[in-house]
Amino acid sequence: MMNKQVMMAGMMAGMAMAMLEMIYELIWGIGFWSAPVLISGFVLPSVQSIAIPIGFLLIPVIVGLVAHMIFSMVLAIPFVKIVASYDKMKRIMLGMGFGILVFIVMWFLILPLLNPVMLNLNMAVFALSHLLWGMALGMFAAQGIPMATVTTEESAPMQHEESMENTE
Repeated sequence: MMNKQVMMAGMMAGMAMAMLEMIYELIWGIGFWSAPVLISGFVLPSVQSIAIPIGFLLIPVIVGLVAHMIFSMVLAIPFVKIVASYDKMKRIMLGMGFGILVFIVMWFLILPLLNPVMLNLNMAVFALSHLLWGMALGMFAAQGIPMATVTTEESAPMQHEESMENTE
């Protein structure tokens, strides 16, 4: 089972990123709901030809928000495993670097191939929102995330048994 705190760190970072992106797109861009609707283009092909500006579309918004949160939680797992032994400030700095790395991979590799409609988002804000995501991930990862970030049903009892042996 995945550690709930790691999943929460991924979700909280994902929410921070989404809010920055959505507020920017509301004020200066293509609509408040544009980011989640465009994210849904990974699984809803009809979104690839959507008209701009983008309004509220129930199914694409739900699919996009769920996909965004899942991506964020999945990416939190390797990040927390890598930075588990670092102090708080280093986790935050590494999180920012990780966020920029994710931005580069998404913007230049994944989006052009799998969801080109997302390239309608503002590139600078997309980069900034990934920087914020990484910073938030590093910050939340530094807030009491146990060093053992992923456990399985099978390994948890064994770890408990080993710790009991050490106390005897």
